[in-house]
Amino acid sequence: MHDRAASAASNNHLQPRTDLSHSQQNSDAAASPGELTLPNGDLYSGTLSCGVPEGTGRYVWSGSGCVYSGGWRRGMRHGDGTTRWPSGAVYEGEYSAGFMDGQGTRVDANSSSSYKGQWKLDRKHGLGLQAHANGDVYQGSWFTGRWKAMAGTHGPTGTLTSAP
Repeated sequence: MHDRAASAASNNHLQPRTDLSHSQQNSDAAASPGELTLPNGDLYSGTLSCGVPEGTGRYVWSGSGCVYSGGWRRGMRHGDGTTRWPSGAVYEGEYSAGFMDGQGTRVDANSSSSYKGQWKLDRKHGLGLQAHANGDVYQGSWFTGRWKAMAGTHGPTGTLTSAP
């Protein structure tokens, strides 16, 4: 069976993990440090409550090598955290219900581009600024991952060009 997290990670997106409670772990009600190894080889180390990640912890996707460190709630990434992809890309910011959701910054090492702004369900959504190595800057509003210009773009010379 194909691991959906590894597949999603290859597209630079990680899907929320809701199956962590299926592993055989101590089901104490109080949160305590612990580790989980899932049948697919994924690893979690951090705070557990009833055998499920709750609080802070680190999750490593075995198939893709992606690593998340940060907050957890009910077995899903939640609160502040950082995801690192094998490509060198890094997202640092807010998560909700397992998704990049809220304020955050993603830097893509290979293309030297970055996006700082609002996210919703793993997509750029809301106000943000995307900068590229060649000096191009896109600033404005994003809707489900697509740029909806408000201010226009700044080219390498710093001049503002009209929105497409």
